Amino acid sequence: SETETGRMLLKSCEMGRIPINVIKGIGYPGFSPESRVIYLQVSGKATKAEPKLILQLIKALREADQDLLGVKTPDPRKDVMEYATVMHAKNMDSIVHVCKFVKDLIKTSLFPDFLDAMDELGYKKVYKAYEANGSKEEIFKAYASS
Repeated sequence: SETETGRMLLKSCEMGRIPINVIKGIGYPGFSPESRVIYLQVSGKATKAEPKLILQLIKALREADQDLLGVKTPDPRKDVMEYATVMHAKNMDSIVHVCKFVKDLIKTSLFPDFLDAMDELGYKKVYKAYEANGSKEEIFKAYASS
């Protein structure tokens, strides 16, 4: 990986023995805590990893890292509010890690198309708050308004 964030997440998943399975198809990649696998769906026509797919992989790597750190999702049938709180906290945390990754990448100016991918994924407001060294509250407000 070109960034410290990417290297850290890859190392964590490697140490936790979390595989990345690439599946031919179109869909949203992600981490499955039940099977402890990251799934990437890639079009059979793809010839290279597009920025959007790489950012989705970074998000999935962080979700796997959260699981390895013991951050588990509660059962929504027991307490839907606790479930929603934990899910939003985990999602925001993983998006912030994507922001860290992008900020590190664009410092080199070799990867400007990653900013377009952030917008495409709906992370632009969070990234702007993160890039401006916003407080946790400002980042949360950006996340909540996305």
